[in-house]
Amino acid sequence: MEAGKFNKHILKIIGKLESVLIKVFVNEFITVSQQRVNEYWKKKIPNLRYTIIGNWHNKVDQLSKKESLLIRNKLKIKEDSKVIGYIGSISPSRNISSFCEFLRKNKDYVGVIAGSGNQQQEEILNKYAIENENIKFLGYIDNPYKIYNMCDALIYLIKEDHSYANWIAPNNLYIAIACTKPLISLNTGEVKQIFSKKNIGYCVNDYSYNELLKATNYLLKDNREAKVKDNILSIQHLYTWDKAEEELLIVYNRILDEK
Repeated sequence: MEAGKFNKHILKIIGKLESVLIKVFVNEFITVSQQRVNEYWKKKIPNLRYTIIGNWHNKVDQLSKKESLLIRNKLKIKEDSKVIGYIGSISPSRNISSFCEFLRKNKDYVGVIAGSGNQQQEEILNKYAIENENIKFLGYIDNPYKIYNMCDALIYLIKEDHSYANWIAPNNLYIAIACTKPLISLNTGEVKQIFSKKNIGYCVNDYSYNELLKATNYLLKDNREAKVKDNILSIQHLYTWDKAEEELLIVYNRILDEK
């Protein structure tokens, strides 16, 4: 996501230097996505030795109904409202306005947005929240897990034409798995790979109103919540920090044994 700070010539230099440094100094390359290995790194370094370890999280304990109601009451959200949450960077590249436009037009859902970043974007979100009761902008929060657990679904947001959009392997994906929440995301990157194996949410082609309507209706109105929850529970053990720790220790010991 930081690539936007540099022009294409500097990025090209950084890319070449990166490949040289990896070839010369790296015993084993650790990355978060098989797609990135297949479609990028293997083309740069054909003999690359690598291990995939994602941005995984251990399972998060669910809130009790009482705890969830307390949070909803504090945010002035009705008990029976369907809530979609986004917690993350607040920047133009995140396309949060498209999510807000969907919520402005569709009052069937409540959107809870939290995070900090670009001041102008925060002002835009504050305006949406003032003008729409079903949009809650919380700014920076200390404990996001209570909000994650209070939501019925989570959403990952990024501009569809962003250079990173095809390579996404977001924290939001693994947080959604850890919290047993369905995720709405672009149909690209690691999200696409995992969703193709198990239906744990809904992949949209873009963040237009119609695409988000299909996603929300599919996940929250068509009696699929229990099935999607079962699917998430069936794969949670594959994407935990404990598993990542085991994989990292294997890699470190293998490298030490070779010295």
